[in-house]
Amino acid sequence: MLMCLPAHLREQMRDLLPLRAKLVLVSEQCEKRILDQRVQERNEMRALKQECQRLQCVIESMRGQQTTLQIQVDHLKKELATQYQLYRDERDARKLLITRISTMHSTQDTEHDDYNGEDESEDPVVVHMALQLKTLQTDFDKLKSEYDTLLEVHRQAPAVLHSNQSVQQHGSDDKHIVTTPRPNWEQCSDILGGSERCKELFEGQSSQKRLEILLQQMNGQNEFFTGLNDDPRDLQVFLHSYLVEHYKDKAGEWAYSLMETIQNNLEDDLICLFNDVLTGKVDESIYHGQTQLLSHLLKVLIQSDTTQCGSLTVLEFCEALKKAFPLKSDQDIEELLTVAQTELRKFLSLVKKQATAERLQYISELRVQLEGKGQVDAEHLRAAFQTIDPSLDSETLDWNLSVAFQTKECEIQAQALSTEAVIQRLSVANVKRAGPK
Repeated sequence: MLMCLPAHLREQMRDLLPLRAKLVLVSEQCEKRILDQRVQERNEMRALKQECQRLQCVIESMRGQQTTLQIQVDHLKKELATQYQLYRDERDARKLLITRISTMHSTQDTEHDDYNGEDESEDPVVVHMALQLKTLQTDFDKLKSEYDTLLEVHRQAPAVLHSNQSVQQHGSDDKHIVTTPRPNWEQCSDILGGSERCKELFEGQSSQKRLEILLQQMNGQNEFFTGLNDDPRDLQVFLHSYLVEHYKDKAGEWAYSLMETIQNNLEDDLICLFNDVLTGKVDESIYHGQTQLLSHLLKVLIQSDTTQCGSLTVLEFCEALKKAFPLKSDQDIEELLTVAQTELRKFLSLVKKQATAERLQYISELRVQLEGKGQVDAEHLRAAFQTIDPSLDSETLDWNLSVAFQTKECEIQAQALSTEAVIQRLSVANVKRAGPK
């Protein structure tokens, strides 16, 4: 058949024969490459599936950790809410106590006054106080009536004694015995601070003397001490005068009991701090500084709860810590965050512990700044503070100087003291950094 084709076609076919062979070869190579590519893709897909499974396991593990952390955060939120409620309850209780004391010592016709035009019935607290006052007034009237009865019986005592003697002389079997009515003094225990104190005050005393003691105690109930004071004071001197004034001859016994109780409870942070202040190891400003520190932290945490649901996420809690303590390092914040997820009391203790460490580090930097100076005056100390803490405001700076030279801010003079004495005084007071280095 090829011979039937024209010559030029036969020539073209002969020229295309090598191309056909080459095309077959190229086709085989392409098929081989496609097969190799498919094998490679299968291997990659298998590796990707394994990696996907591994990542899925990691995700599940992280979800489990997130759940655990959320549970811890919820627990911490609950503890913070409880602590906040305790603070509020204590504040309300103090207000209620002050109101009660003020009401108890008002005039007898207080219930008829209009309280500057205000209606008592509109305020449940005032109504409650009025009921307490009414109860106390009733008890007092009853006590007064019993006292009047005692006086009357006392005046009739000779006649009663003569009557009893007459009955005994004539051997009377009459069982109607003349007796003196005895008040139930246990009813006064709440006013006197409990049954033990009531027994202690009334033991061995006559009824008239007991009444005098009761009236003295009621008149003296408005004598109370508020711990926070703007004026400087020595806690040792104050405690001594307080015990002597309130317990007189038994002041020593109360002081011994107080010190024994303190020594048995030094593991408590507040009691330990009270002991340090009482024994002069630290200044009372340390206590006020810690109170302000925790109050500031609580305020920031409450403000961070924007949804007012009573809880914060771990991230929100971390941000709140950074906002409350802008000068803390990331390591300190991380340490607080870790402890906060375990136990609230340890968290608060760590906050105070870190504050103490930061305060001592601050004093250490001041010591380095004053190194080489045997003595230092107010101007030198002021310059040293401004060098290590440029953000320090003038009011705080003056207070620091008053601590160092143990004088009022307005009475700081150009006196010079040994550097070591100045550092020692500052190290036991609430002297702390105001801004970044």
